[in-house]
Amino acid sequence: MNSTIFWSVGKDEIPILYSLILEFAIFEQMESKLNISFQALEISFEEKIIHAYLIVFEGNAVGFILYEFGNCLFSGKKTITLENIYVKSEYRKFNLAFRFKNLLKMQKHLIVLNLNGEVI
Repeated sequence: MNSTIFWSVGKDEIPILYSLILEFAIFEQMESKLNISFQALEISFEEKIIHAYLIVFEGNAVGFILYEFGNCLFSGKKTITLENIYVKSEYRKFNLAFRFKNLLKMQKHLIVLNLNGEVI
């Protein structure tokens, strides 16, 4: 079985995440709409506004999962909103993003999926 790790992004991993975000913007043909700078991304992590996991497959960062915490108005439970999931096209055949759901099962949060388009 292939080795997949979901590595929680800290300060040292922000450059890797930012490069993957740029790849994602190109993939979505939205690079002209990408307004977040590297410095703004760093601040968002420092202030714990956003969180992310790198998808590491056989030692290589091949994607990311960007999420934020919140609270459900109706249930009062904590939520995790998945903002973006990206896996490099050559690694999609391994269903790496779907392996993330096993990690989510361990969390005691209500999970909100914000799916607006094709899941990759």
